[in-house]
Amino acid sequence: MVSDIAVIAPDVDLMAQFAKIRQETVIDFALAKGLFEEAIDVAREQVAQGAKVLISRGETTLQIRSAISVPVVDIPITVHDVIPLIDQARNHNRRIAVIGFGEIVKAARVAAPILSVELSIFQLHSTKDIPGVVARVREMGITVAVGNPQSVALAESFGIRGFPLRTADSVLLATLEEAAKLAEVVRRENEWRLRQQVFIDSNREGVLILDDQGRLLQSNQLVHLDPGVERELFTEEGGGFRLKDGEILDAVREGGTWSGMLRAHDDDPEYLCRVHPVAREGQNFGAVVLLEPCPGQDQDRRRDVFQKGLVAQHRFEDIVHDGPAMRELIERARKYAAADSTVLILGECGTGKELIAQSLHNASRRRHGPFVAVNCSALPEHLLESELFGYNDGAFTGARKGGKKGLFELAEGGTIFLDEIGEMALPMQVKLLRVLEERQVMRLGGERLLPVDLRVLCATNRDLARMAVEGRFRQDLYFRINVLRLTLPPLRERGECLQALVQHYGRELRRHLGCPPPDLGPDAWEVLRDYSYPGNVREMKSILERIMVDCWGRRVTREDILKNIESLPGQPLAEPSRREDDAVLRREEMRLIRRTLDECGGNRSETARRLGISTTTLWRRLSGGPRQ
Repeated sequence: MVSDIAVIAPDVDLMAQFAKIRQETVIDFALAKGLFEEAIDVAREQVAQGAKVLISRGETTLQIRSAISVPVVDIPITVHDVIPLIDQARNHNRRIAVIGFGEIVKAARVAAPILSVELSIFQLHSTKDIPGVVARVREMGITVAVGNPQSVALAESFGIRGFPLRTADSVLLATLEEAAKLAEVVRRENEWRLRQQVFIDSNREGVLILDDQGRLLQSNQLVHLDPGVERELFTEEGGGFRLKDGEILDAVREGGTWSGMLRAHDDDPEYLCRVHPVAREGQNFGAVVLLEPCPGQDQDRRRDVFQKGLVAQHRFEDIVHDGPAMRELIERARKYAAADSTVLILGECGTGKELIAQSLHNASRRRHGPFVAVNCSALPEHLLESELFGYNDGAFTGARKGGKKGLFELAEGGTIFLDEIGEMALPMQVKLLRVLEERQVMRLGGERLLPVDLRVLCATNRDLARMAVEGRFRQDLYFRINVLRLTLPPLRERGECLQALVQHYGRELRRHLGCPPPDLGPDAWEVLRDYSYPGNVREMKSILERIMVDCWGRRVTREDILKNIESLPGQPLAEPSRREDDAVLRREEMRLIRRTLDECGGNRSETARRLGISTTTLWRRLSGGPRQ
């Protein structure tokens, strides 16, 4: 039967002690003799035979540890082992030599004042030192020596009375028990690694587990079956493999994400490569890299997706939050990710609407497809139309030769994210509604409808329900996109998140700026907690960056915070006057009334019925009377 524990005894006396203990204990262990450098070969042999934990003593332990990767438990050498030897030695002669390596010498120096003796201490640094040290002891006329068994044995051959180190049986038994516990831990770890290896080997993707410096810790069979992957990604270093310098290694070291296409040579298979950081409480433990083989028919499409950057980088795990409100929202969002329905994401500017949208995509069945984000307020109406729907050759002056795919087509098989949808002009809303209803698009200048398979996510900081009532947003489109809804609370309503966000972005900015993390005093925290954050998380991050630069290396005070925020804590943003608000509302209301009146052919009774108001109220609105 293979023993999990192997004792490598550096001398025959210690070996005899362990042989005796083995007959008296239930702990099973192998026993072999090995001294200093020769113990390394003995240790390798024991490990090859299945030993998971080794036991030795003194310098021999250090020699084995320097060459063998398995745990080595050291038999302790303490002052309690040395005092009895010196006490016996002084009964023969008051001049005593202590010969040994580090632990014996340390114990002797402690024992000397306790026993009121003067010792001549000779510290060994190598086994080659032993003959020379014994010769010096003889030249000095010292006739008694205490120390490690090998030195004492040589001294005794020259007539010097020797007292070799001996460890109590109770200490040896305690060392065995410690080794047995460690062997059980190692056994469980090995079983866990085996289960982990079976799991990653069963994965259809290539799996690489790396430490925070990009060194390869574990991988699965798919990676080994394709040596081109190893050649492309890794370089040999110190008997192992480390990622080559580049974007992937930078992402691993910085605890970031990365996505892209990977191919060693033109004839090699192509892989979709994703880097997922492994971190906890701000500490980077490395990353897991997934390599998904691309089928031949998908390679061109996947390459196009990643070369154009149509990739969602964020996941629900990346969202820094605390408190029940955000936990419940993220839990609900995870459920929504499993569906393929349209999601409307509401929230003020800077609350993280796109972060939620990317997380929804990455948790959905469409996660391997493109993620196309469109800011509906960033482009004029005519440009937005050509960007969304694309155009054919010659569709308009300046059109690209051969035409251009629209963003709906680029999102095929994936997700399109329409950000700031509340800013979209009404004519564009009509065309968008047709796409959502029919899942077909027609390019500008085109003559046929093109089917599209995609999921639609929308986001806005506007009150679409009110805009729909006022005629500034089509009601039919509002009901079409408002299938599943997520409303992100502003930062001022989720105070539990503030500390977690400050710590997270403080670490992120520390790497970016190269400055120490912010040291916030209690009064500074009070100001941060009381501030209303009209710009939400985006503003909080900007404030934090200003503070870290201004207060480089010193404690942040209340005054520092007050100098770097837009308004005093608790003071709301300046709002438009009531008169301006009423004027805007009146204009939009009249626009809705006149459009409805036109649709009803000037019939005021029908117009009032459609608007849900009385004819008297309609008359008062048209005549410019006051709103009631």
